[in-house]
Amino acid sequence: MITVIIKANDAEINVTGKTVSSHPGVGMGIAFSGFLHQEGETRLKAYIDFLAKQPRTESVAVFH
Repeated sequence: MITVIIKANDAEINVTGKTVSSHPGVGMGIAFSGFLHQEGETRLKAYIDFLAKQPRTESVAVFH
């Protein structure tokens, strides 16, 4: 079990979950199980909407 803390747009989103996949140097997959604060889900959805509206770039860089 893990707790992920996302800090974005002057807000903090705390969500619990467990690691379901791991790819060293690339990232990991997390299965979320719940939010620690009632407004967490609303904040996360708003942040995802914000990110979805940002201009896309042509290339994706992976840092090691």
